[in-house]
Amino acid sequence: MGKKEKEAGSRCCVRIVNRRDVYLTEFANENDYLRLKRLKGRHFTFDASFPDSTTQQEVYSTTTADLVEAVLQGKNGSVFCYGATGAGKTYTMLGTMENPGVMVLAIKDLFTKVRQRSCDGNHVVHLSYLEVYNETVRDLLSPGRPLILREDRQGIVAAGLTQYRAYSTDEVMALLLQGNQNRTTEPTRANETSSRSHAILQVVVEYRVRDSAMNVINRVGKLSLIDLAGSERALATDQRTLRSIEGANINRSLLALSSCINALVEGKKHIPYRNSKLTQLLKDSLGGSCNTVMIANISPSNLSFGETQNTLHWADRAKEIRTKTCEANEELLEVPETETDQAKLLLELQKENRELRAQLARQQQKLLSLQAQSLAAQSSPTPSSVTSLMTPPTTGRPNEKRRARPSFLSGACFTPELKKKGAEEAVVKELKQTVKALEGEIEKMKRDHVLKLKQKDDYIKELMKKSEKPQMSVGTEGVKRVIARASLRPKEPSTGELKSPSHRFCSPVPTAKKRSFWDITTGNSPSISGRKTRSHVVSEHAAAPSMLLQPGFARRKA
Repeated sequence: MGKKEKEAGSRCCVRIVNRRDVYLTEFANENDYLRLKRLKGRHFTFDASFPDSTTQQEVYSTTTADLVEAVLQGKNGSVFCYGATGAGKTYTMLGTMENPGVMVLAIKDLFTKVRQRSCDGNHVVHLSYLEVYNETVRDLLSPGRPLILREDRQGIVAAGLTQYRAYSTDEVMALLLQGNQNRTTEPTRANETSSRSHAILQVVVEYRVRDSAMNVINRVGKLSLIDLAGSERALATDQRTLRSIEGANINRSLLALSSCINALVEGKKHIPYRNSKLTQLLKDSLGGSCNTVMIANISPSNLSFGETQNTLHWADRAKEIRTKTCEANEELLEVPETETDQAKLLLELQKENRELRAQLARQQQKLLSLQAQSLAAQSSPTPSSVTSLMTPPTTGRPNEKRRARPSFLSGACFTPELKKKGAEEAVVKELKQTVKALEGEIEKMKRDHVLKLKQKDDYIKELMKKSEKPQMSVGTEGVKRVIARASLRPKEPSTGELKSPSHRFCSPVPTAKKRSFWDITTGNSPSISGRKTRSHVVSEHAAAPSMLLQPGFARRKA
């Protein structure tokens, strides 16, 4: 139980029974009077359970010691801790200088057994240390750009991961300390030294020995020691900060891990390993031929009852996983018995060695050529400067032969052919001419288009002016004169036929005005006003009002 939990006056809600059983008790809230006297509990059974007084050596001997022996036999093993933040996962895996954890004890035990068996054969130990931070894989021993996960015959590997060959325990401890300094740890509300990433330490042991028949036996075993980041609730981290983003990514990867465990327990065909980088790295540990140990860390405080219950449910679910039978990664290299077979094998090996050396030389030559091209491109920004550098300066004596200056880049790959260069320059020149011609045609089409648009606008303006002519005209004497619609009609071509005066009233042209009832009256008839003369206008009396304007037909205006 931590200091904060003790200061808060929390009670212990976890009890270990018979080193295998865990009994979880739920205390009722003091304000909940109806359920105050009722106690809830749940019983869990595991392969081993450790109280808080257990030493680190006891935990290692029970969980990981057998895996180290299996790795020396050529098998794969994995150990990882799971639990809420602040539950003691990093302490269990790494520990302190006084109480080293599972990782340190496993490395010490491994090198002790390797030294004891050094007379039997040759052992080679390789070490790599990486972390998964915000769904990106990083190398803790040589920090740099993020790593990319790839899959090959050996399984999921991180491309570009640095592997160090270790000869002693002290070297491994120094590398482990260096990696832990590069690991991401930040303080949160729940834990002052909270790990914000999942750390994976991979130790590969290669064992080679000759049997009685002088055949070479090669065994390769891998031990993966994993320290998972703690699952945490959103309220336990600072909101709207980088800590909340880290917590969300941690919970996402742990949720993907739980989904994989549920799929493995239920026996589904598809296991969602690709949902997270963490599950991709743990693919062999969960569903492959590997001996896997899962350590669940819980807090006995009743203040962390929810996290403790979730962790125990997760561990109870994970113990139902059944992995494949773990077989030793052993390879037998038979040595030919007769001298002829030995000579044949020697020739094949020499031939393969020559081919590999030639391939390596070609790759190096290609790399040098690429580097030279990049340097030339950086040093010569313009073509004129390139030509000036390539042509030697002329001397005062033209008849004197020039001596070839030695190139600063040796090799045939750096001396370009002049013919090829001239052909390339001709192609570039032709392409430039084609581009210029196309640009000229485009400009011509643009000018024609603008001219056509201008002509259309002028034509539309003329039509608008014609349609807006006034319908009323004023005479010289200031008297308004009505213009009949018939006068606006276009003049028809004259023919030899004689037409009656009523021709304009019967014309089918749509602009002709049709006569209505009101046009028939004496006051409004256009035919009468159209035939009036000046004398008629002077002597004319006022026209009699229409019969329709009498009192019987309409009311007089006031």
